[in-house]
Amino acid sequence: MRPIKFRAWDLLENKMIQWDELTSGKHPYNYLSMLASDLGIVIWMQFTGLTDKNGKEIFEGDLMTLRNPDREWKQKYLEVYWDNNLNGFSMISADHLYQTPIMEEDYIVIGNIYENSELLKENL
Repeated sequence: MRPIKFRAWDLLENKMIQWDELTSGKHPYNYLSMLASDLGIVIWMQFTGLTDKNGKEIFEGDLMTLRNPDREWKQKYLEVYWDNNLNGFSMISADHLYQTPIMEEDYIVIGNIYENSELLKENL
């Protein structure tokens, strides 16, 4: 069974709050504060239970890229998101034309949609 963890994008301070900080009790948003979400203060992202080729945890909102650049691939970056149709996490291109399940062995996390939004624009 995968561990249930979250991280949060703080919309007021424009910074990522990691799980350890959220659960330490030192941050004003506790780790599942619905009030923060309702007020539009944070955006919650769930841990997928997977790690990339380098062992980095994969969360919703992460941007993934192909580990082996020799493989032909039209999109440079894919966003991790929850797919209601598949009832699981998937990756999708910025133009929404390419979608695939998360494949840990072929991809690495290179950022996220909040701190690295410029990478999404490179795909369009």
